[in-house]
Amino acid sequence: MESDLIAWLVLAVAVLLIGLAAAAEIALSAVDRSEMRKRSEGGNRRAAIVNDQLSDSAQLWLTIMLVKSIGLIAAGVSVGFMLAGRIGPLGFVGGILGAWLLLAGEQIVVRALVLRDPDSVALTLAPAIRATAGLLSPVTFLLYRTGLRLSGEDEAESDESIFLSEDGLRLLMQVNEEESEIQESERQMIASILEMDEIVAREVMVPRIDMITLEVNTSLSDALDAIIAAGHSRIPVFEGNVDVIVGILYAKDLLKCFRDNRFDVPIRELLRPAYFVPASKKVNPLFREMQQQRNHLAIVVDEYGGIAGLVTIEDILEEIVGEIQDEYDTNEEAYWQPIGEHGFLVNSRLDVDSLA
Repeated sequence: MESDLIAWLVLAVAVLLIGLAAAAEIALSAVDRSEMRKRSEGGNRRAAIVNDQLSDSAQLWLTIMLVKSIGLIAAGVSVGFMLAGRIGPLGFVGGILGAWLLLAGEQIVVRALVLRDPDSVALTLAPAIRATAGLLSPVTFLLYRTGLRLSGEDEAESDESIFLSEDGLRLLMQVNEEESEIQESERQMIASILEMDEIVAREVMVPRIDMITLEVNTSLSDALDAIIAAGHSRIPVFEGNVDVIVGILYAKDLLKCFRDNRFDVPIRELLRPAYFVPASKKVNPLFREMQQQRNHLAIVVDEYGGIAGLVTIEDILEEIVGEIQDEYDTNEEAYWQPIGEHGFLVNSRLDVDSLA
């Protein structure tokens, strides 16, 4: 009984710690900084504390992350011990998972409550955050210096904003738009980068019906004509049908043949290996792989093994910066055009989000 009481007390303290840390993180991310500066200049001591904390963001976010981590570990272990005594070792594992799910729900509730008035929450928690940051400063300093050493940066070059969570960054973009120095185009770019985690290859690919391809028995002169007409530097080559891609023809390899007067070389001898990816592959890891392997074009395969389309590095970058127009895109058909006063003619490839 005594051990259960201790476990319950530890759990209660852990829940409180995580709730307060989550409230502090959300409030300080969404706080009206211009208002805090005004209050600080007017003599509000708590507003001055908030400004000081935001100016030393590295220690602030490390402190919050450390408190949340301590709370998560304590909650998981306490619930695990309580269940382990009743249903065995599996209860310990189940208790940890259950506690973490419960605490995830707690943070959702805290977020909803704090966003009603983040300034008041930040001012209320400011003294407690400062005291906690001071108490944990030896640990956070060690973690900070270790992070700098591992990353190879020095303190002057480090970007302290790396300690801001993704949720915090989203909140900073949403609030205080009139006070923010971030331009609308930059705001949209940051939002696109954050959304990249959820985008898959099929959403950015050129669909199969729009692919420019060559048959493997095409002559060099016809291949050159096709490359000039398409304005592409790389073209997939198939054998029999488009589902059998045998390689990628590079324009520079074709031009070398013409320079050397080798007009009878079969296209097959010029092909580079094709890079195949599933349609469900997330574009973030896909982009990294294409960079590492120096592949600018990937063939997208559907769940049945057929060719669904192709994706280029340019297609992925356009998800961040918008459409990239080059000298070959000047006559590109508009995705939509007005018809009368209340109608539009829309290209079927245009997604609903872009239309909105």
